[in-house]
Amino acid sequence: MSITAFTLGTTPFSQYSIASGNSISDNISIEKISGYSVQINWSGASNTTATVEVQASNDGINFITIDTTTLDVASDDKLLNVERAMYRFIRINFTQNSETTGTLNVVLGGKY
Repeated sequence: MSITAFTLGTTPFSQYSIASGNSISDNISIEKISGYSVQINWSGASNTTATVEVQASNDGINFITIDTTTLDVASDDKLLNVERAMYRFIRINFTQNSETTGTLNVVLGGKY
């Protein structure tokens, strides 16, 4: 299992690598943007039951889940759009069952 998440507003994107299994990305600052999108690309086993949560925080310590998507097929792509984000940080939380195998790529985009 590998998860790749990218920071906003850098060219090229800076890559965050997070551990396999149940994983949480590094905090990603979104202070200078007004909205963002989260593109989720999954490729893996058909018996997958996994979730991807977008979590938000103002202090970078206490996070609240603002959106959740379930991955339950061998190949799945999702795009979450968030307008008027007034919090300072987001992170990606990936949770899988014991039979989940595959690759998850998460790409963030934003507008200043």
